[in-house]
Amino acid sequence: MKKLLTVAALATLVATAPGFAQNAGTSSHSRAAVRSQGHGLSAADRQFLEMAGPANMTEVELGKLASEKGSSPGIKLFGRWMASAHGFAGRELATITERNHDTKPGMAMTAEQKASVEKLRGMSGKEFDQEFLRVMVEDHQKAVALFQKEAQGGQDPMVRSFAQNIVPAVQEHLQQAQDLRQDLFNVGGEGAGRAANANAQGPAGSTQPAAGTTR
Repeated sequence: MKKLLTVAALATLVATAPGFAQNAGTSSHSRAAVRSQGHGLSAADRQFLEMAGPANMTEVELGKLASEKGSSPGIKLFGRWMASAHGFAGRELATITERNHDTKPGMAMTAEQKASVEKLRGMSGKEFDQEFLRVMVEDHQKAVALFQKEAQGGQDPMVRSFAQNIVPAVQEHLQQAQDLRQDLFNVGGEGAGRAANANAQGPAGSTQPAAGTTR
């Protein structure tokens, strides 16, 4: 049975968002050592960074929008979590790309990603909440596949390690987006209204996210 997603649970995730970067990061010593080598990336590693950077920036922008425009406490808190967690990850990505002298994968969103942000910017209320969660589920399904592929087959040790440590966090983002979507709009299974009822009742009886993720 799926855990009940509540405002209290999301508030805990927002408070622990810095753990996203701690899991993904490397020590300052290892960063300096790898940066000093200045070696290039394989085509596959470069492609990963070129896709991960813009995707991460998109989640930051969408998270900021949701924290401002969300019509329910759960949406607003989920948005804050996305903006904070992906903001830390973006800085880690920048550190990794910085030390490669022959490649500078950009962080700018693609035209399609920009269009998605602008579409949501023009929405409000329940319509915004539904589209935001649809995009969150779709984006994080793609992100899980992207990071798992790099985690399993990446050639550069620093890039591969980053992907390996990020995978659990991205999986948690996906699970929470799916749970919130189900609880608010009954998409993906039974349980419509559970989160809305929990939001009205407050934190009592809330269930915390699974241990071992995003710390």
